Amino acid sequence: MSILSLMGTVQDTGALADKAQEVAATVEQTVREVAQNEGAWGWGEMLWTTLICICLVFFVLILLVGVMKLFGYAFVQKPAATASGKTPTITPGQIHEEEIAAIATALKLYKGELHDRESEVLTIMSIKRAYSPWNSKIHGLTQLPDRK
Repeated sequence: MSILSLMGTVQDTGALADKAQEVAATVEQTVREVAQNEGAWGWGEMLWTTLICICLVFFVLILLVGVMKLFGYAFVQKPAATASGKTPTITPGQIHEEEIAAIATALKLYKGELHDRESEVLTIMSIKRAYSPWNSKIHGLTQLPDRK
């Protein structure tokens, strides 16, 4: 390489160094601006955001309650009309006590037939097992050596 080419390289290096300093200054200025803008959200903005979120949650809950009530109204069965065109009215207490007792007795008898007869007496029998070293924990422990 000649001396002139080396001098051109040195000049290019100087120009590159100047350009690198300009880029570094720009990056540093951008970092300062971002750091200043990071704290731009004050308490006012945070409180408004919180208030909007809470209101949104309650609105969605109220909307869900309304949807559930609409489903309830839609799926309720209406009483069938009789041949005379009148709808039968059902009043509470229409079933007599004797009918309730008969239904309860029938259910008790039906449920009783489903199971085998059991004595409903618990018997606890203790069984003595012979000693077996296979389940003895003492054989799994390492014994300490004798000290003299």
